[in-house]
Amino acid sequence: MKKTIAIVAALAVSLFSVNAFAQEEERESYLFNHWSVGVSLIGDFHVSVATTILPNLQFRAMYSTLTPHLALANAITKNKPNIGPINPYHSVQEFNKSVDGVNIKSLDIVGSVQSRDLNLLLDFYPAKGSKFHLTAGAIISFTPDLVKASVTALDANGNPALKPDADGNGLVSFGNVTPNPDGVINARVAYGLNKVRPYVGIGIGRPVATDKRVSVNFDLGVAYVGGVKVFSEGYMNNWPNAEVIEINKQWIETTKLPDSNKTIKEEMGEQAAGYFESANSFPVLPYLRVTLNVRLF
Repeated sequence: MKKTIAIVAALAVSLFSVNAFAQEEERESYLFNHWSVGVSLIGDFHVSVATTILPNLQFRAMYSTLTPHLALANAITKNKPNIGPINPYHSVQEFNKSVDGVNIKSLDIVGSVQSRDLNLLLDFYPAKGSKFHLTAGAIISFTPDLVKASVTALDANGNPALKPDADGNGLVSFGNVTPNPDGVINARVAYGLNKVRPYVGIGIGRPVATDKRVSVNFDLGVAYVGGVKVFSEGYMNNWPNAEVIEINKQWIETTKLPDSNKTIKEEMGEQAAGYFESANSFPVLPYLRVTLNVRLF
């Protein structure tokens, strides 16, 4: 009997000790008790700071950008024949056509990709000790325009061929899209929600792993971006001030090119126009990210 009591007592003490240790470990995972920093392995380039809120809830602040990827692409293509820089892109293309009675020798094209975002994310772990998490948050953009581009039509002497005079005379209109006072046609690409975009996703791993110093976190999710919108400028109705022209499905289907009976859609072809229309109306942007995290304390 004494042995039985001793065994039961030993088990009780052991269970109490384990439970106390588990509770203590759980308490250590509460508000801001642990922090980590992370860097991307796959996906857009990002750096992050994460902390614990509750044992089953963690918070991440993540700065993401495409700039290092674009710089790498520039370095890879720098010495390749017939491939110019990726960002900023600059190329002069032969044209040799007449537009609205103006002879154009070439097109000077300049473009740049811009991407700088702050991601504020909450990771919820449904099961105690689980690595699987549900994520919700917001992506705040510092660059309202994803892409900026400009096209300057040049004459045989390399001067702007479509530059209007000081009073706006001589403007050439492409469905209300016109060159600016310097003879440059500007365009920009932006998401429909260009400031704050909601994000939801799932993932495996803990950005702040309390049981080890280094961890890997996998995320798969989508952000609602409200479609991809393309805008240009028009000066026909309010010279010398620009009005915003949206290059959308209706514009593609109804706008006719100067000196041509063809619409933009007819000129582009059904397939190319279909790609544009899909991008214009696509509501979400997918994200796949793998992050290496290091716990600081």
